[in-house]
Amino acid sequence: ATRVLRMSRGETLALGAPAEVLRSDILTRAYEYPIDVLPVGDGRQVQCVPRALTMEERVAGFERAAV
Repeated sequence: ATRVLRMSRGETLALGAPAEVLRSDILTRAYEYPIDVLPVGDGRQVQCVPRALTMEERVAGFERAAV
């Protein structure tokens, strides 16, 4: 694809070339969970991987959910 649209909850988060849209900060906002974007092979492809949370991040998430 030459252009990619990333939306979340009806809001456009990013529109552009895949390299501009498939970024950790944008995917983390979209999924509301930390996502790492890792280059694969020659770098023209990426792998999007959920990041393992630290214990502090887990506790903070549970505290936000309880409110």
